[in-house]
Parts: sequence; C-alpha cells; structure tokens
Amino acid sequence: MTGISRNPLANRRAHTAFELRLPEGPSVTVGLGYYDDGRVGEVFMTSRKIGTAFDAECADAAVLVSIALQHGISASSLYHSMNRTPQGEPVSVIGRVLAGIIESEKDATDE
Repeated sequence: MTGISRNPLANRRAHTAFELRLPEGPSVTVGLGYYDDGRVGEVFMTSRKIGTAFDAECADAAVLVSIALQHGISASSLYHSMNRTPQGEPVSVIGRVLAGIIESEKDATDE
C-alpha cells in the first residue's frame, strides 16, 4: 500500500505552550511542536477539566491535526474545512487552534 509519507519531527524540537480561553467553556492548554524550519508539526491540547469528554475530544483532535500536519496537509487547508460562524470566526476549539497556527506561521515568514 502506498500513500502520503509522514515527515517526522526531530526528537528534540522547539515547543511553545499557551492558554486558549473559550467564551463558552473551560480554557484549554495548547502545546505546539515545531519543525526546524518553523512550521508546526504537532499539537497537544488539554482542558482544565481533566478526565472529561471535552478533555478527551481536545486530545483526540490534537492527534488528528498532528497526523495531518506530519503528512503534509497544511494548517490552512484544515482550517478552511472547519465550521465557522456567519462572521467567519471558527466555531470549534480546534478551528481556533488552527487559526492561531496560521497566524504564527505567517508571523514567522514575515520576520
């Protein structure tokens, strides 16, 4: 079986973490792992309510996004597939994380 090959991250890599405050729910801690060229290659998410269904959904969504990024699917492609409000804002937690990834990658290329 042939398919898209995975681009693994280095064992030692840059990582940032931040708190994402959600107006409709608990805050989420987001961690991002980076390739040497500055692209995001992995996402971690945990909620303040550890052990809840929401926490599990955050962790599972982060795994799926990480796998997609490591197989060459851009954060922008993923983001544009997410649900948005009539004003164009992302609805889901993962949509907001992807928006942040796009913004951080844009900032990195502007420097």
